[in-house]
Amino acid sequence: MKTEADISVRWIGNYYDENIHHIEELKHKHNLYFYRKCALNKLIIKQNDIICLNDTVRGELFSYETCSVAKILYLYEDTSNRTPIYRASVQWYSRPSDLIRVVDNPGLLNTLDKNNELIEECRYSTEISFDDIFDVGVMLSSKNECLQLHKPKGRFFCNYKLEKIGKGRKYSLVNLKPETSVKLILRRVSNDDNTNNLKSPHDNWVVSLNKINENDDDLVLNAIENISQRTPKRILNNKMHKYETPVKRRSKVTIETENINSDHDKDSSPEDKIKKSGKKAEKYVPITPQTKSISRRKSILKTPTSSKTNTPRRSIQFSKVVEEYKYEKKNVKEKCEAADEVLGLSSVRKRLHVSSVPKNLPCREKEFREIYSFLEGNLLDKIGGCIYISGVPGTGKTATTTEVMKALKEQVEEGNLPDFEFVDINGMRITEPRKAYVEIYRQMTGKTVPWEQAYNLLNKRFSTPSPRLPSTILVVDELDILCNRRQDVVYNILNWPNLNAARLIVVTIANTMDLPERVLMGRVSSRLGLTRLTFQPYSHKQLQEIVASRLNGSDTFNSDAIQLVARKVAALSGDARRALDICRRASEIAESEASDKKSALVSMSHVQQALNEMISCTKVRAIKSCSEMEKLFLQAVCMEVERIGVEEVLFRGVYNQLKTLTTLNGFEVISVDMALAISSRLGASRLLICEHTNKDIYQKILLNISADDFYYATQLRNQE
Repeated sequence: MKTEADISVRWIGNYYDENIHHIEELKHKHNLYFYRKCALNKLIIKQNDIICLNDTVRGELFSYETCSVAKILYLYEDTSNRTPIYRASVQWYSRPSDLIRVVDNPGLLNTLDKNNELIEECRYSTEISFDDIFDVGVMLSSKNECLQLHKPKGRFFCNYKLEKIGKGRKYSLVNLKPETSVKLILRRVSNDDNTNNLKSPHDNWVVSLNKINENDDDLVLNAIENISQRTPKRILNNKMHKYETPVKRRSKVTIETENINSDHDKDSSPEDKIKKSGKKAEKYVPITPQTKSISRRKSILKTPTSSKTNTPRRSIQFSKVVEEYKYEKKNVKEKCEAADEVLGLSSVRKRLHVSSVPKNLPCREKEFREIYSFLEGNLLDKIGGCIYISGVPGTGKTATTTEVMKALKEQVEEGNLPDFEFVDINGMRITEPRKAYVEIYRQMTGKTVPWEQAYNLLNKRFSTPSPRLPSTILVVDELDILCNRRQDVVYNILNWPNLNAARLIVVTIANTMDLPERVLMGRVSSRLGLTRLTFQPYSHKQLQEIVASRLNGSDTFNSDAIQLVARKVAALSGDARRALDICRRASEIAESEASDKKSALVSMSHVQQALNEMISCTKVRAIKSCSEMEKLFLQAVCMEVERIGVEEVLFRGVYNQLKTLTTLNGFEVISVDMALAISSRLGASRLLICEHTNKDIYQKILLNISADDFYYATQLRNQE
């Protein structure tokens, strides 16, 4: 990125005072000195020039086919302690490919030239700095002029502009060059007509027209050329133009050309006036500059009409097909809903599945409002920021954030919020922390590049100021997975929102409440900020409400059975996903045991059987069969994971936790070799995943079971 030291600016001419009250971005600023021309490095730039800018929105290398294009309206120097001081006010243009999701008629964009045609913008701030200017282009009047050039790079043309439709976020394309239609009116010349301007008495072809627009001269001249077969001599007389042509007939004929949209024809048409006067109706011939010359033989020699009958067209219409399809689709949907009501438990199981998205999230209204207000405020203020969301698994962190994003997108569609870019990454789906750069860049641009190139392009995008840059919301789920020893990835992601030009809002989600203090370095935790939100585990009443909302008024579950599930899960972990899984399994058991599947009812016995199956699962049974020291080792691993907030831990930290646990439980502290042997046995039973290359205190250990399974197995053991 170029800075003030990299560019050389020299003003040409003296500064002048400009009335800036009509310029929204400049009317409240002072100490501005306006100029009409300047020298920027090797470029000479002046007002109304077309400039090509570095494409910081896409983060790509400069090219004339993808660069941003603008027209300079004002050049000025800002001496009010702002950097950079050399600035310009511009009129932005966009490529047709950038407006596919914006305009209401995207089909028109496919007919436009993708490389050289531009569309006048109305959505962006008009203030830029000289750092972004790369080259000076030329705005041509039509596509034909671009095609005639051997090298059309930096040559553009514009025929449409963008206009907002109502209060929403949709825009329409308006033609900047509407075609002017012309009518020719044939009538005889009366004796009152002024013929003093004729060259001789024999020049009795006189052409008169009412001039409405100064730009209509060429159109009218071309129209008359097509009739007279020669260039007429134009005689100006106020708003009346008269043209002379050679003698063709004895009678004097006047051809009047009028604009269709003129105010003179609004009240009554020439046909109506002729009918009122009792004269014979005259023929109207609409012409354009491309109209072929009128020949008398053309009206006589006509192509004979064919006597064959054409193939009859189909009477079916596409709109009817669409309506029939929608009607059939609606009927299928109603039949499926009716079938679900008949099936009973099968439809209930679909709603109880974890992947099923409910219409609303109960018991998280407060957290929803806090996240929404934070994101809404940053979008309206056009600034960046960070928020850290923490809580144990299954407390609705990701689901609530997803609902907030849906609500924000609805507000954008209604026009209440500015548009933004949404990026979502999950640490569990990334094989290596630096791959996060690749995933972020892929979602923003649709391109996959190596992580070094992705980092450089993202850093350029978030550090280069651009008025066309929309706000970006980045959701980073499972932040603790990205925390490696260097923590460079987490630092860069959290540092970008602090840049003035970034307009990046980062939402981080993790399972550990005090992750910034325990795991992150000081320079990383300081970038995270103080905006934090903790999701508490669900209580039994909240879990009961969640399950009841999924059942949606169905009477297939006994109320006591729902209460039993809620109390069991709340006492264990408060994980809503676990409660839904138990209810699904209980419904399967009830359906398999019932003789009539339509009237099957889930009772407390079915819930208890589902709980017993959860107890008797392979992992829980394996934990119950472990020795006391092996259980203490698993507990030490769980404590170390909670301490550092990262699932992958080192044996050295686990051994320190194990020494504390053995002392508290009255056991003798074991040696390091014995602890390594216990780790190997647990790895062989797949309760742990151990690193095989390192078998010392720096061995990496990963817990292969959930903490809920371990605590549930140990609680059952204590109860026995």
